Amino acid sequence: MKYFYLFLFAMQISGFEALAKPAAVDNKFSFLVEALNLKEISSEFVVVNVWSPSCEPCGKEVNELNQISSQEVRVLGLPIDGRKKEAEEFILHFKPRYQQVYLDADSKKQLFEVGKIPYTILFNKKRNLVQEWAGTITASDLILAVAKQERPVK
Repeated sequence: MKYFYLFLFAMQISGFEALAKPAAVDNKFSFLVEALNLKEISSEFVVVNVWSPSCEPCGKEVNELNQISSQEVRVLGLPIDGRKKEAEEFILHFKPRYQQVYLDADSKKQLFEVGKIPYTILFNKKRNLVQEWAGTITASDLILAVAKQERPVK
């Protein structure tokens, strides 16, 4: 057990960010709900993944996002930088099976505040922020977060 605590301590001091942050009470991504018309999407959950063509970990997580994309969980990819040609090459190479959305300049400015990419955001049916991840995620991370929403721990 002491090794587990040492591991957690090492993760904390190293600044490791792949551990998910629970969502804040207010929805700091409400601008995305509006910009992407998320309330018009009938899926129970929406996953928004912010990526860049120059981000190697972004390409690695495409398969993970392909696995979670379903009728119940809608995945949207958001290329963060303005190089559409590079984004299209990324899409051809990694073959995401989920929709890619190009945002207007104002929404992109707000997204730059997330800092690290890839950055993934999970919204519930009411399009409230459920959870966000800085860094690469797995399908298991998303499945666990969705399961917690469907069957809250008592």
